[in-house]
Amino acid sequence: MTNSAAKKLAKEEQKTSTWWGIKKTEADWQNAIDSFFLNFTPKWFTFLGWLLTLGVLKYFYQKTNSRGVSLLYGVSFITLLFFLQSTFFRFPFYKFLPSKFVSSERFAFGFSIIVAGILLFFLQVYLLDHLIKYLSTK
Repeated sequence: MTNSAAKKLAKEEQKTSTWWGIKKTEADWQNAIDSFFLNFTPKWFTFLGWLLTLGVLKYFYQKTNSRGVSLLYGVSFITLLFFLQSTFFRFPFYKFLPSKFVSSERFAFGFSIIVAGILLFFLQVYLLDHLIKYLSTK
């Protein structure tokens, strides 16, 4: 590679882009994206495993009507709900709201509980229930 080509490549790497008011070089953005997916992907598949476990427990309960399985499902469901609440509260999800709506930490906590509940309800009712019904008819 010639000296001028190397200088041109170095200038290309130094170009900055702005996203949400954050100025970073393209290399910085690529590192940020790589870091996000390296951290997010294992957590995503762990979460999917939890959802599938809840689905299996619910399926067993529907087939056996066992109180023990029902209790295990209920405890697991509530535990996942509290995990989601904690996750959403740790993640500053409320910061996506205009600041005039976030009046206190109490509101931020309440907002996280509501978001977690809606997400869990959607996952449970629409995704898991439909998957369980589909699998149980095959």
